[in-house]
Amino acid sequence: VDSVLGKQRYGKIQELYTADSFPFVRKVKSKEILAGIYKDIRSGKSIDLSTFRGKKVVIDFWTTWCGPCVAETPALIEFAANMKERNDVVFLSVNCDATTMARGSDNYVRGFVKALNINYPVLIDRNDDSLQKRFQIEWYPTKILINEQGEVSPRDLSLEKIERMVAVNSKQSR
Repeated sequence: VDSVLGKQRYGKIQELYTADSFPFVRKVKSKEILAGIYKDIRSGKSIDLSTFRGKKVVIDFWTTWCGPCVAETPALIEFAANMKERNDVVFLSVNCDATTMARGSDNYVRGFVKALNINYPVLIDRNDDSLQKRFQIEWYPTKILINEQGEVSPRDLSLEKIERMVAVNSKQSR
């Protein structure tokens, strides 16, 4: 009798707590082909994401209105500086202001980036080809790591964990 009751209760819990009722637990596609051309707000140059295939790509999704995003900027600047010498790792930042609010003009974000002395590429996400939607980003800041095979990491990685994963992967590829 207890096992029948337990199965009934467990079944109801399963129905209540599905990925549909909690969209933030959905898994990102296991593989992603990097594609699309986005503008680097710092340099004004276009960046073709397909040129990064076969490399480890760290992508940081953020907004100007996100306090934790702004607070971690100094650590991201240091991380980008450390990765600059590596040919096997690319670090990109994707600002999602344009897809999350009307204020997300290029000039506003450019001023924000300049004020924070950001030293890495900052791409502006676009509504027509949103990286945020492609990777199912639903909170900020969010960092992902795409390995050389195009496999996407879980979306809840800390910068420290990404640093360890990148370091371990580089030692294995030597």
